[in-house]
Amino acid sequence: MRDYGNRNYLNRADSLKVRRKKQEARGRIWPWILIALFLLGFGQLKNLGAERAKRADKEMVKENEKEILDEGKVGLVKIEEASGNQRLDPVNLSENKVILAIRTKLEQVRGEYSLWVESFWDGEIYGINYREERTAASINKVPIMVTFLSKEEKGEIGLSDIYVWNSQDYEGGTGIIQYDKERSQYTLGELINFMGKYSDNMATNVVIRKVGKETVQDFCDNQGLAKTSIEKNTTSAEDMGKLFSRIYNRQIFESEASRQLLLDALTRTDFEDRIARDLPDNVRVAHKIGTQIQAIGDCGLVMGEKSYSICILSDRVSEEEALEILPYISKKVWEYESSK
Repeated sequence: MRDYGNRNYLNRADSLKVRRKKQEARGRIWPWILIALFLLGFGQLKNLGAERAKRADKEMVKENEKEILDEGKVGLVKIEEASGNQRLDPVNLSENKVILAIRTKLEQVRGEYSLWVESFWDGEIYGINYREERTAASINKVPIMVTFLSKEEKGEIGLSDIYVWNSQDYEGGTGIIQYDKERSQYTLGELINFMGKYSDNMATNVVIRKVGKETVQDFCDNQGLAKTSIEKNTTSAEDMGKLFSRIYNRQIFESEASRQLLLDALTRTDFEDRIARDLPDNVRVAHKIGTQIQAIGDCGLVMGEKSYSICILSDRVSEEEALEILPYISKKVWEYESSK
């Protein structure tokens, strides 16, 4: 008779013996399997520990980067890689006496200050609170001037175009056009010069109307100037410092004539009492000041044997103190850069 399909009982019995032998073999193998699983688990725990350590290292790096970018505790140095690419590497500035001296000085005065410096000599970047959003005041006239000159390069507007004095453009404060007679005439090139030399508010009104406020903001956004708002009149020391660095490095304009026109307008202005005040007379400083209630600033280029860009901004300060602090910071930076 047949049972279990094609297998008879004897075959079934034989298969049971085989199964018992297999079970006995499994019994002998199980301890080794458990040991292997233990070792595997230990390895995974070890890897997990290593991963956690890596994550902790990354968190530490992120925290250090936060200190680098937000607190100015270290600087960043441009490193040229073999591929030709650039990267920014942190360098400890604990021995950077200029930062220590400036911090000590700032602890003695009222308000908040920001500083950005980029050396064109060795690529070192350092500062204090330079990503903080600050009141720009007239420093935001620089991106307006740059936008105008960029449009002029494209033939969309002309430096020789004539503007006729119009009372609708009247603006008090800084400037000289406000005192001229109605129907006085100026070229747009002259207005750009007035914006730099005299921080002329009327000239600014005319120029920004010609180029469009939205166009200026688009320029700032395209340059990655994240804290710069023409509408809110804000910027950061990093934003303006970077913009001046790009002007210096010929990364903004297509023609050298536009670059020189801008630098000339920003050199030997009516406001040499901040960055330029205590620097040697033979050093060229192309810069733009900003002044509002409790907000004093100055940003630009210091061009000597070892040139650099610098931007100093402040908020909620004493004007009397700030007009001494800015020259102090500028001179300390000059001494540090000159000693390299």
